[in-house]
Amino acid sequence: MGGYTLLLRFFIIIIISYIYLFASNPKTYASVGDPVYATIVPTGRLASLEIFKEDRELFGTYINRARDTKKEGFWLDKYKHLPEARERRKKYISTLRELAEQNKQIAKIVKDTALRIIKKGWRKTYYAIKRSKHPILKNDVELRRASLQFEKKIRAESNKRKERQRQKKQAYYRSAKNLNGKWKGSFKNRSAEFIFNKKQLICKNRSGNTVQTYEGRWHIKKNTLFFDIVKISRKAGNRPVHVRETSVTLKYMITKIGKKELNLKDRHGDMIVLRR
Repeated sequence: MGGYTLLLRFFIIIIISYIYLFASNPKTYASVGDPVYATIVPTGRLASLEIFKEDRELFGTYINRARDTKKEGFWLDKYKHLPEARERRKKYISTLRELAEQNKQIAKIVKDTALRIIKKGWRKTYYAIKRSKHPILKNDVELRRASLQFEKKIRAESNKRKERQRQKKQAYYRSAKNLNGKWKGSFKNRSAEFIFNKKQLICKNRSGNTVQTYEGRWHIKKNTLFFDIVKISRKAGNRPVHVRETSVTLKYMITKIGKKELNLKDRHGDMIVLRR
């Protein structure tokens, strides 16, 4: 039990040390060091992208040197009163200034690449660069403006594409290909049945032993189903079927339509709910 506790404490110390090292920055020459250390992780993310394959050596050298320098900064924070700290501090600030120049060089590469990507319209690569969260993406006015315009264009194109897809889907739902077949439901406490067959439509209303059947042609315009009735028949119990020809058009507002649902509203505002 004691050995397990010691091992657990050891791992906790390691984790705390790791968090301290990478989640905070040295206080020594922080104004120079902070901008450098803030780019270690973003530069690593960028180095993994194919678009920066020719810059990986530069990025990798910068990252490794910045990490080592960061460790030196923590040493100086802790042991700044030691005699040797004075010379190490001089070397530390000198290295930081060199890294700051490298950081500017990398930032220019990132900016120029991002602007080129935006001009070419390469969305995936653009968002991969954006996910790196490199400071230049937010700090450079020209790049930030270009990014905002590019993302606005992407959103507009995406909305247009979604609208086209929506219209295409709605057109399909309103087509004979989708509507063909038998739909059943209710209308004013009566059973209702709509049978679509290409451009022909048969509607049946059943109330008790009485069945009223309407036959004709149909078409849809916008959100309205037009039913041009040419024949009406009525069957009540065992009585003979009464048939009469007519010429009347009923209009139904389509309130909901899909592959398995069709909701209509007649001119009186009564709903016809159909399923299949």
